[in-house]
Formats: sequence, C-alpha cells, structure tokens
Amino acid sequence: DAAGANDTIQIAAGQYALRAPIDFAAKLSVAMQGAGAGDTVILPAASATTRLLNIAATTNCSFSGITFTGGRAVVAADQIAYGGCAFISDSVGLCFSDCEIIGNQAEILSGSGTTPAQGGGFWVSNSVVAVTGTLFENNEAMARNGGLAQGGALGADRSTLSITNCIVRRNRASASNASGTTE
Repeated sequence: DAAGANDTIQIAAGQYALRAPIDFAAKLSVAMQGAGAGDTVILPAASATTRLLNIAATTNCSFSGITFTGGRAVVAADQIAYGGCAFISDSVGLCFSDCEIIGNQAEILSGSGTTPAQGGGFWVSNSVVAVTGTLFENNEAMARNGGLAQGGALGADRSTLSITNCIVRRNRASASNASGTTE
C-alpha cells in the first residue's frame, strides 16, 4: 500500500497470507514481481474471507510471477459480488504476466434473481488491462438461492482486455435456486 511512483516490489518465494486485500489506489508505474508463479503465492489468511487485490485509478502498474489463490468476494442478499481475486476499476496500462489466478470466487449468498456474481477471478470495469502467459483455473462466480452468475474466470464492463498466450480452464459461473443448480 505504501509503494510510490516507479517502485518495484520484489516478492521472494513463499506464501503470503492476507487479512485484507492489497489496495492499489491511484498508483503510478508500480511493479510487483514474484519469484515465479507457484513459487510466490498470495492467499487469504486461514480465518479471512477476502478478495486479494483492489485496484482503482491506477496507471501503468504490473504484476508478474505471482500465484493468486483462494480470494473470495462474498456478499449477502441482493448485493453484487465482483472479482474474487481482483476488482479492477478506472485503471489504464495494467499488466498481469506469467501469473496464476487459481481457485478464487465471487459469491452471492442469496439473490433476488437479477443480482449478479461476476468475475470469479477478475472483475474489470472501465479499464485497460493486458494479461499474458497467465493461467486462470478453477475460479467461480456463484449465486446461491437466486441471482445471476457471469464470468467464472473474469468479467468486464466498459473495458479493453488483451489476453495473449493464456490458459483458461475449469472456471465456471453457477446459480442455484430451491430446485437445483443451473450452470
């Protein structure tokens, strides 16, 4: 959170458990570099239910060589759940390269039929984002007891996404009601 313009944050191999999301608000040219996906792992602390990244009004920031896993954006009835791993808004020049986005979830506990859970991995709004060489796997947007689910791996609105040489597999969007589940 304290990084300044043109800073590079080197993250050594290891697991880093978060109690709250990493906030990138109004950052300029900050890079987070891990030791390699699978080696540098960011996840929520055992007792925490939290999204991993909040990114807003950020310009030219990058993330590389990091695994982001287990993030959860969970909301109660009739609220919108956006981005289990990352909520990205009003940002330009954002880049994720050689990362893993695995097992994240955006979840609504109870919806009214029109309330969405969107972007199990990423939710991107009014932003320009490039993703290269990144794995999106086992992410989920889920609406329980009504509501809508969209974008298991990622969802976007009013944004430009460039996705190059990525693997997207086993992600899902699911909604359930009293009579069962629809995928």
